[in-house]
Amino acid sequence: MSGARKESEPRGQGQSFNARVGGRIREIRTRKGLQQRDLAARTGVHPTRLSKYESGTHAPTARCLSLLAAALGVSVDVLLPEVAFQDETDRQLHRSLREIWLLPPPARTFAAGVLRLVLELFQTCPPE
Repeated sequence: MSGARKESEPRGQGQSFNARVGGRIREIRTRKGLQQRDLAARTGVHPTRLSKYESGTHAPTARCLSLLAAALGVSVDVLLPEVAFQDETDRQLHRSLREIWLLPPPARTFAAGVLRLVLELFQTCPPE
């Protein structure tokens, strides 16, 4: 089956760009407990069009991505598929930062504080 994702392929690599963006929109929307009609109402995007974005049959414009990101409480880059990374550490760091964006505001603030402390520690006492 040519359309099936191979076991060795990274998740999402066998999908089109539109399908991966749509999947991210759907994933974040459902994590936030929103129905499509709720997100449509918050953004002014027609529910049918939102459904087409989520299914990957249509691509949202840059303006629409901005509206969707704001309504979902994330930055636009969180809605975009992962890019190619040089190594697994970069990929894991990127995924972790995307997950932090999805946390409720108090948890996100706490996580940002912890990251700042870790960075300060490495600046004063770099690992060997």
